[in-house]
Amino acid sequence: TLHSLDSWGGAGPVASGSAVLRSVGGMQNQAIMGWGTLNPEPSRGSFDFATLDRRVALMRSTGGTPVITVCCSPDWMKGGAPGTTDWSKLEVAPTPDHFADFAELARQVALRYPDVHDYLVWNELKGFWNTPRNRFDYESYTVLYNDVYSALKSVNPNIRVGGPYVPILSGTSASTMSHPSALRGSWGVIDQRSLDVVTYWRQHALGADFVAIDGSSASRSGNQFPDEYTASAKLEAISGWVAQQTALPVWWSEWYVLPSGVDRIWGPQRRASVLADGLLHIMRGGGTTALGWQPEADSSCEACLWTSTAVPGGGQMTPWASALQEVVRPFHAGPPLLRATASNTQVDVFASPVDLLIVNRTGRALRVGVAQSVVTVPAYGVMRTATP
Repeated sequence: TLHSLDSWGGAGPVASGSAVLRSVGGMQNQAIMGWGTLNPEPSRGSFDFATLDRRVALMRSTGGTPVITVCCSPDWMKGGAPGTTDWSKLEVAPTPDHFADFAELARQVALRYPDVHDYLVWNELKGFWNTPRNRFDYESYTVLYNDVYSALKSVNPNIRVGGPYVPILSGTSASTMSHPSALRGSWGVIDQRSLDVVTYWRQHALGADFVAIDGSSASRSGNQFPDEYTASAKLEAISGWVAQQTALPVWWSEWYVLPSGVDRIWGPQRRASVLADGLLHIMRGGGTTALGWQPEADSSCEACLWTSTAVPGGGQMTPWASALQEVVRPFHAGPPLLRATASNTQVDVFASPVDLLIVNRTGRALRVGVAQSVVTVPAYGVMRTATP
């Protein structure tokens, strides 16, 4: 995103942060315009890929699997004057008469970076809202998606393309929502309008290599219900619903499990514990990929992997990065997680055929009996142990 391992950071902190990113591994994503990159095509046929080049080079240098989000669109594609950029209109969608132009921009990006094989189309359906019908304009989005899909596949049929990158909205109860769905639990109720986007897109997309969604364990009103750990079961339920609709891999383009502002209230270990629990719920529901938003800290550090590189001594690994290593190593690209239980209901247990991962949901150390052994899990600890 906007703050990352860029050249204007201190040389030492950038090198340290790069080592953290390299140690965590996995996929790294960058938008073609915004969130760290400037306008890639200020006027028709006049390209400026300098900032995107730097971010792709960063992904390459730190050993990440590069992913590009084809969003957002230059101003001249949405009513602005050629050669200008109004960043207040970043989230405005291109007009239908410029969908083909936007697809051509995507094609130029794919030609420029032949080693990038994964593309997300657009971001959270920004600008695609049908006000009269009070729902997402999934029809127009799917037209744009199909144009971009065809353009990318024309460069290389092996490029993987996914959408619809829809935010999965929710509420605390069906009685307080205008469009409640049947997908609900102790964590609340999913908004049917979000699910309708997935359904329509699946039925009308020319093709897809994965399904992309995003969401939060909190409701639209910001409630973390009933608590931050139980609320993460929402992400598991959503992953499971999508996985039931299609055999395609399920991607979380963004995912959030921390209440707003907790970086100033909770300690880093508690935040790491909640994040690990949320990620594991995504995986247990069938999610195959989860991209964390903003890995570098700026004024806050809710889910950052390294501290700010703009300050002396920055670029240091956070407890969440350390916990992420513990999550990724035993479970990344492995078989689906198995059900497991522990003697203490104050921990969450996740199992693979070879490893157990225990998340302590409390601020005190707990002795826990699990899988015929007894272990002590530190306060808000994320502990891995072998499956007997």
